[in-house]
Amino acid sequence: MSRSAKTLEHLAFLTGSGYWTYHFRQDYCTWSDNFLTLLGFEPGFSLSRTTLRTNLVSPSDLPLFQNAVEKAMAEGNSSFTCQLSTRYPLRMTLSLLLEYDPEGKPLILAGLATPCPQKEQTLPPQPGASKLSPAVCPTPTADPPSLPDGNLDSPSDPWDYHHLFALSPEPVCLVNLAGEILHANPAFYSGLGRDSSQLQGKTLPELVHPDDRVRVGNIVNALFQSARQEAHFQARFERRDGSEAIWSWNISCDWDQKRAYCNIRDLTEQIAAREKLVRSETLLKKAQQIAQIGHWHLDLRHKRLEWSEETCRIHGVPPDFVPDLETAINFYAEECRADIEKAVRKAIEDGTPYKHDLRIITRQGEKKHVRGLGIPEYENGVVVALSGVFQDITLEKEAENRLKASEARLEEAQMLSKLGHWEYIPAQKCLTLSKGMRRIWEIGEDEKVTFKKLLAMVPLLERDYLKRKLKSSLTELKDVQHQHRVITPSGQEKHMVVNIMAITDSNRNIISLRGTAQDITEKVLGEEQLIRAKIQAEIASKSKAEFLSMMSHEIRTPLNAVIGMTHILQQENPREDQTDHLDVLRFSAESLLNLINDILDFSKIEAGKLVLEHIPFSISQLINKLVSSLALRAKEKGIELNANIAPDIPDSLIGDPNRFKQILTNLIGNAIKFTEEGYVRIQAYMLSLQDTMVRLRFEVEDTGIGIEPAQQAEIFRSFTQASSDTTRKYGGTGLGLAITKKMLEAFDSQIKLQSEPGRGSVFYFDIDLQISKIEVETSRDQSPAAAKSLSLNGTRVL
Repeated sequence: MSRSAKTLEHLAFLTGSGYWTYHFRQDYCTWSDNFLTLLGFEPGFSLSRTTLRTNLVSPSDLPLFQNAVEKAMAEGNSSFTCQLSTRYPLRMTLSLLLEYDPEGKPLILAGLATPCPQKEQTLPPQPGASKLSPAVCPTPTADPPSLPDGNLDSPSDPWDYHHLFALSPEPVCLVNLAGEILHANPAFYSGLGRDSSQLQGKTLPELVHPDDRVRVGNIVNALFQSARQEAHFQARFERRDGSEAIWSWNISCDWDQKRAYCNIRDLTEQIAAREKLVRSETLLKKAQQIAQIGHWHLDLRHKRLEWSEETCRIHGVPPDFVPDLETAINFYAEECRADIEKAVRKAIEDGTPYKHDLRIITRQGEKKHVRGLGIPEYENGVVVALSGVFQDITLEKEAENRLKASEARLEEAQMLSKLGHWEYIPAQKCLTLSKGMRRIWEIGEDEKVTFKKLLAMVPLLERDYLKRKLKSSLTELKDVQHQHRVITPSGQEKHMVVNIMAITDSNRNIISLRGTAQDITEKVLGEEQLIRAKIQAEIASKSKAEFLSMMSHEIRTPLNAVIGMTHILQQENPREDQTDHLDVLRFSAESLLNLINDILDFSKIEAGKLVLEHIPFSISQLINKLVSSLALRAKEKGIELNANIAPDIPDSLIGDPNRFKQILTNLIGNAIKFTEEGYVRIQAYMLSLQDTMVRLRFEVEDTGIGIEPAQQAEIFRSFTQASSDTTRKYGGTGLGLAITKKMLEAFDSQIKLQSEPGRGSVFYFDIDLQISKIEVETSRDQSPAAAKSLSLNGTRVL
């Protein structure tokens, strides 16, 4: 076999192509077995020149092929390529070489035949071209790159590998037995993004990715050291731009020439596509799991039903479960089977797609809601299969049922509260009203209503104001609440509270207006009735208070006369029996006067006629006089009465000393009344001092009967005491603490209480008073120093 033939054979082997030669002078052909197989003949079949020509090229493409050869010969081209159709038809790419004698006459026509990719086999015929083949396009190849010095001499005949390498669309190269690259075609260099100078002297392992270098080196070394004919491997290669190429190598050794031919298939895109497909399938599987959607396929010709893994999971069966149509239908709840059978039968007979939401019962007995979709597949106008998807919508159905129940409860709540909601979309001029809204405004369920018609039900004056509110909501994007009346179609007047909210997009453009309307007619009428009743009650109360205030002088005058005359008679040395009678008379008159004073004070407070004075007074003098006046009552009961006044309290303050005295008198008097043994202590001390204002705390502590926790809030109510037993035993009207509380509130203060039954109570309050620049006159019988001394040392009365 000649060197050219040997080279051609290696290339055909490496590329999986068929090769052939035609000798012009001898008029005979040679071909490879693979070439015969491509043309549909058995290996070893003898082909004549005519048979080769008629089988190699289809009759429609034969003129084009002949024209291409003649054009190449006329132009002296040594190589060209073209795509033609064979008789089968089979599209293939022909890489052709022409050898000329010294006179320029053709000697040999040879080439490689490679089947075109499958997608090119099915291209539709183009206008003006053959039905099965495109126009033949002879293309001269570029001159081959020069060889590295000292490796091989440049051949003189066109049959050398240089020309054949250049014709191969796949990367090919030639290496010596040391693995060094001697020559490569343009596809090789472009695949690695390098030129021949960058690969000069490089060995195959040096081009391989570092992680694959050792493995490839071992394969190449084993091939060249064992004298084997072939080797195959796949490895990653580094491109110049840093990316990776994945190449599959077929190496065929030519031991006579001490070199090896390497054919490479670039699998980078194929492997990337395969990995992408795997990722897509994985993502699809995960998506089906997340969405709980499976698919199925029913082959009607072979009666075979296939379920995806997710469909199996939904039915509660293992992934390798093999269903049939009857089994699949039996998974449906009994009341649903007729519906699915009818849908499947109609899809098969009429080709009608179906969609259903039904219930199934899994193998484990779990009830699920599923959504099934089925579409027919046709062949020659006949339905041959059904395919579709299967989704578990149990959670969706449960949520839908909860939503319906929630909507029913909302509708019930709106009906009970006489509330409705609405939405208006300005761009569509579409108004939507809830059932509650229609019920309140007396609008029929099927009656069409516009926003304008709704506004027309509002009285004119209120309508204009409501329009301004709406405009404000639209321009300022503010929520609006408004109360107005509505005249319903039946003529009934209703009072409404309307809330309006503007809904906007991300650019603050209004999408819609939403709001609620509540019928508050009963509330408004009730409030009006309460207001009338309140006014009447206030008039009556004011009349009563005015009457009591006016009667104050007339009631007190005779009582004061009785008390005064009694006091005079007691000073005239009455008999012993008269003294007892006078004591009872005086006590009863004073008690009656105190009762009348409490009632009159309470009436003044209720009538709003309690006016506070603002005059200078001394806290120490006021408390000391108060203690002195109450000392006799404490002495009669055998209890101690103490007063402690802090020395840092200013001597002169501005306030109402009479009301202040009344507050302390009520608290101290109650303490003495409800204390049988022990003590009653009055304390006054300063909490804070700021500029001309002072905050004081006053405490009245006793060791009396105490108050139950449940009764502590009640004792400050008018005409209320801790219990009925207390009233019977100690007497009183229950007004004292109520008056004290009201008076302290007039001072912007509050009465507070700490008490424990059987151990006593502490009543205290904080009050802000202004410091006076005017010094209070000291009483004639007591100097300021004495007053402070009394405050500091306390008063003990036994």
